[in-house]
Amino acid sequence: MRPDVEIDVEGLRRTGTQVQDSSASVRDIVAKERTQLTVAGVAAQWAAGPVIGKQADSWSVYLQDLAERIRLCGAGMIGAAITYQLTDQESADSITAILPTPRSYHGPHMGAAE
Repeated sequence: MRPDVEIDVEGLRRTGTQVQDSSASVRDIVAKERTQLTVAGVAAQWAAGPVIGKQADSWSVYLQDLAERIRLCGAGMIGAAITYQLTDQESADSITAILPTPRSYHGPHMGAAE
């Protein structure tokens, strides 16, 4: 016997949207802070200067990729919510198509309502 499973479709959709929104925040912060991770002035002449710049570039790329993966995770949650909702509606439609609508009765011994 399969366990009863209930999906909060609207909750899943809301959470997916929040996850996607957080990815935009990460992307914006990375872009803003990237300008602060440059080596300039006298420090640019140091041997460590180019290494620091290269590491900053690597971190920027990594964090942009992370933001994209977060966005895709949120999109997947929204997609799952839509799929659950469509599947539920298709199931309801197929049941309605197969089973006739029951006739209403007045009571257990009174027969069908005319």
